Amino acid sequence: MSKIAPRILVTGASGQLAQALRRVAAEKSVVIHVLGRPGFDFAEVPSMRKALEGSRPSVVINAAAFTSVDQAELEREQSEICNSIGVKALAEQCRELKIALVHVSTDYVFDGNLGRAYLESDRPAPLNQYGASKLRGELAFAQSGVRGVVVRTAWLFSDLGVNFLTRVLSQARVQNELRYVSDQVGSPTCAYDLAEVLLAFAEKLAAGWTPTGGGIFHAAGDSSASAFDFALACVRLANEEFRMDAHVVPVRTADRPVIAQRPADSRLCSDQLAAILGLRLRPWQTWLPSLISRALSDPRM
Repeated sequence: MSKIAPRILVTGASGQLAQALRRVAAEKSVVIHVLGRPGFDFAEVPSMRKALEGSRPSVVINAAAFTSVDQAELEREQSEICNSIGVKALAEQCRELKIALVHVSTDYVFDGNLGRAYLESDRPAPLNQYGASKLRGELAFAQSGVRGVVVRTAWLFSDLGVNFLTRVLSQARVQNELRYVSDQVGSPTCAYDLAEVLLAFAEKLAAGWTPTGGGIFHAAGDSSASAFDFALACVRLANEEFRMDAHVVPVRTADRPVIAQRPADSRLCSDQLAAILGLRLRPWQTWLPSLISRALSDPRM
């Protein structure tokens, strides 16, 4: 008997993750339907219902979110709509329509004071509005009764759109000296690796699998770094390949005041993911050469 391909709807069409999902799905010959505003808008609940009933997916991958950490402090209502209120409506509608849901969350639900990589069972304690709104989205997901998983990730990067990597490269093109904090540590994660994980979960859910133990999984790169470590590696490779002349200076968080407080150590442990899917995301260092070459060769950079 031939395997029936799942019908997958991806939200957040203009975002880095949805674009990565498009590319990975095409490579795997997996058909996905990607929607963004106005066709799918968390602020317009009827648009969500229309999209779900029109495409009738077996699984939704929710890659839409308000991701600007500092801006979330200034636009609290909008971040709440995207990261919490809209997620609640989406989860409830998916439950009603018997659609499985893969929802993407963040390492910023933690305060960074644990001193080791966070497990799924560790208690969340967000420090900022972005993390708090994402945690409320997780809770709304759990309370809805929808069948699915919450996938927490961290420090997402790729050659697509605006993210950690492309921001460093853009700065290196116009600035001789870049300053990045050396006392904030996390788990840089390639968007393409995360896309593979999300598609694997979608296929597993479409086949009838129901997760146990809360359905929360961590999916982050298999290597940690400070913001300074990551920026330094990016700039060194860019200098070598593209004859740039930038350098990176380490600074402390206290010397770089920002609007939103960040966790000092938000590393995620993804061992449970490996046990369920047999997948382990690659260290961030393995991705940098190809992504930097691709990004800096793009005339839009």
